[in-house]
Amino acid sequence: MTDNDKLSNHVSQLLQAMSEREPRHASMRERTGTLPTLTAQAGPDELTEWAQQTVALYDEGTADIFHRVDVHAHAILKLTDDPTIVGPVRVIADRMAKECSDMHDVISEVERVASAADKFMVLMKLIGLLGRALPRQSELATAVARLERFSA
Repeated sequence: MTDNDKLSNHVSQLLQAMSEREPRHASMRERTGTLPTLTAQAGPDELTEWAQQTVALYDEGTADIFHRVDVHAHAILKLTDDPTIVGPVRVIADRMAKECSDMHDVISEVERVASAADKFMVLMKLIGLLGRALPRQSELATAVARLERFSA
């Protein structure tokens, strides 16, 4: 396989991973509604169950996409210095790394939930994360569109 074939394959795989993000996010949003409801009287077992289900939901929905984007972006950056490819790939890698970091921060908070009040604080943190994510989504969409033009 030539370097150009490798590059095309990694670009294709990166774009595939990115195309899976929104359907997975939509599924996660739907499934979030199925998580147990915590009351102020929730005991340790209920809190632990809620935390485990929440962590599993986010891990299932995003972990492999973050990993695949990271792997393919790094491979692309090693294979080329073409600015029409490198520019959007760097944006994708950077924004996805920030998204991954935000997710890990929230998951860390979820794992420490000890009361329904803690759950409320996690939800507030999620709202803040969504505020940071909105501009990121636009930047990612633009970078993906630029990269798709290269692969066409």
